[in-house]
Amino acid sequence: MRLKKLLCLLLSVLLCLSGAAAQDASAQDKPYSPCTPETLAAMALSNPTTALAAGAPTLGSVSAALLCAENGQFLLEKGGDQKLAPASITKLMTALVVLENASDLSVTATASETAVHSIEPGSTHIAIDTGEVLTLHDLMGAMLVESANDASNVLAEHIGGSLEGFAQMMNDKAAALGCKNTHFVNANGLDNAAHYTTAHDMALIAQALTAYPAFFEFAGARSFFIEPTNKQAERREFGTKQNFLNPGSQWYDKDVLGGKNGWTTNAHHTLVTFKRVDDVTLIAVVMCETSKQQALTDTAALFQYGYDQYHAVTLSAQEQSETALTAYPNANIDALHDTIALLPKGDKAKAITLSGTGTADAPALTVSDGDAPLFTLPLTLLSEGAPSGSVTDGETPIGRAGAHKGLSPFAIGSIAVGAGVLLSLTGLLLYRWHRVRRQRRRIRAMRGRR
Repeated sequence: MRLKKLLCLLLSVLLCLSGAAAQDASAQDKPYSPCTPETLAAMALSNPTTALAAGAPTLGSVSAALLCAENGQFLLEKGGDQKLAPASITKLMTALVVLENASDLSVTATASETAVHSIEPGSTHIAIDTGEVLTLHDLMGAMLVESANDASNVLAEHIGGSLEGFAQMMNDKAAALGCKNTHFVNANGLDNAAHYTTAHDMALIAQALTAYPAFFEFAGARSFFIEPTNKQAERREFGTKQNFLNPGSQWYDKDVLGGKNGWTTNAHHTLVTFKRVDDVTLIAVVMCETSKQQALTDTAALFQYGYDQYHAVTLSAQEQSETALTAYPNANIDALHDTIALLPKGDKAKAITLSGTGTADAPALTVSDGDAPLFTLPLTLLSEGAPSGSVTDGETPIGRAGAHKGLSPFAIGSIAVGAGVLLSLTGLLLYRWHRVRRQRRRIRAMRGRR
């Protein structure tokens, strides 16, 4: 009976451990908030807007972000961490992974049946045939100009080995960029309950793309051509869907570098746009918009706010070096360079403060406007080990690894405690089993002497 009780207790512990792990896994993959006509207006009103400068615009979007690409400074956020379906702005991450892993876009890829026939019927495509051979350059143009889902899949299979393998690469890159509320399951952005991101995370993804000039050859193109292939005898031409790039549109803006829009049933209208004025590049992200017109209106309002209400102040490499060496005597100051901070109009450069933050593994400088943190600058150290200066725990520096995709600390602690209990119970069971066998041998021996 005692053995049965112990076995039952052991089984209970195992069930608890599996339940805790499952609960932790589900917590990482909480579904996004679908944007429906019935809920969109209420969702938009429920999210407050946070901004450093006065005059923040009233936005119709459920979620939005305005980021300075030069330093990673967020100028405005509205519901920036709310998980939402991204639709085709997903293709920005697809483009980033391709550009990071393909040094030569003239390389060709052959379309598989899975790549061209696994997309939803009626979704955007360029009618790629099974076995058709296209260059990565042509596929990137089709994906970013025409928003072709089949082109996205062919790129994904070529770079990732499979659609699933590429999705994992997307998630790994998102984590490396510090995206904490993002999970991708496909390269095209078609609706899936486990496919979501936020305006904040999408701004970080877009910022990473500014390091690749080739990206704007596609995202900033007014038209794109694909020459005849082994399966298509006619030349294919696509025009931009970005109103800010179209000279014939009322929204045309000569300073806009490029953009990517999206729409699905659950995402509604989404839009990411890049604009540069006087060497300041701003990235505007709007998600879950009632209409394309509203997305354009909100984007224009974000840019006007960013350029009208802020001014750029230069932070010299010398200023950064002095603070860096105070907190980190072994800081690599040769890697520092002049950068800018954006301050509200009226705030002077002397309001800026620099402080050493982070850890020995993730050293950084925090740039603040008085007591208000603006952004962090990652540092590198010349040698391993903790610096001798004072270092405090801070936020993850921009451009460094963000949320770990594994188990949470609570789950790890629970499993550790459970493992200890499991080992103890196993030892007790073995001890009881040994005692029972020894007792039985004694009884048999006594009976034999009789």
